[in-house]
Amino acid sequence: MPNEAGPTGFVLARALQQAGIRCVVAAPKKMERPAGDRVKTDKRDAQRLAKLIRLDELPRGAGA
Repeated sequence: MPNEAGPTGFVLARALQQAGIRCVVAAPKKMERPAGDRVKTDKRDAQRLAKLIRLDELPRGAGA
């Protein structure tokens, strides 16, 4: 499960991992955005994270 790094990102990731759920913390500033993509929504972010984790191209956050 991908998760954006942020104020609760690593706390959530550790809790999920302790529950046996694989969680990868992504560094949002390291993720490239398609040219012309200026609209940021949770749905678009989730779709992008899902695609990147499937391709194993998700930029990891510090401490991940």
